[in-house]
Amino acid sequence: MHTTHLLHDHHMTVPLRKDAKRIKQKRIKKLPGLTANGKVRQFVKHTYVDRSNEYNAEKYEADDEKEMEIYCSAYLPKLNGDQKKSSAQVVKRKAFPLKLQYMLTLVEEQGMQRIVSWLPHGRGFIIRDAEKFSLEVMAKYFRQTKLSSFVRQLNIYGFTRIYQGKDKGAYYHEYFLRGKLSLSTSIVRSKVKGNKIRAASSPDDEPDFYAMKSMPPYF
Repeated sequence: MHTTHLLHDHHMTVPLRKDAKRIKQKRIKKLPGLTANGKVRQFVKHTYVDRSNEYNAEKYEADDEKEMEIYCSAYLPKLNGDQKKSSAQVVKRKAFPLKLQYMLTLVEEQGMQRIVSWLPHGRGFIIRDAEKFSLEVMAKYFRQTKLSSFVRQLNIYGFTRIYQGKDKGAYYHEYFLRGKLSLSTSIVRSKVKGNKIRAASSPDDEPDFYAMKSMPPYF
């Protein structure tokens, strides 16, 4: 009888422990500034600085246009399947932000703005058709077709997503400006590993690019 009583007590305590754990989790969820797991909630930081004022037009503008023309003349034949022309001009490997600048200029040359394009103000870009972007653009310019890998690169290089307004879904970086190729070299690849906590959006802090000077196209 004594053994049966102990077993009975043991079985009764199990649901009590589960209930206590469930109550604790509910309390954590109600605490402000914390995630469901009790971690401190991280928010997207929108500390935008207008770097267009740092761009020395006299020093870089001519070089940037020349660099873009060389890249386009070397890469466009390759995209159009003309291996004979493209093999004569080897395109050097570029860092991700520079390749992104080239890609956005080339898609405009090819009339593919319905897939991906600069925003009207030239301070960010948006993917308009994710499926076609993966199959028709990423495969050509980035040698991959997984959109998740592309977004991971954006995060590694410090690009920020916009969550509201007419630019919703777009990405920007204060050193990533249309027509300012040299500024992109200031975008550094992050070496810090993620903390596995996804930052929450903070749309009220997003910059108003339409109130700033518009960035003109290359050509």
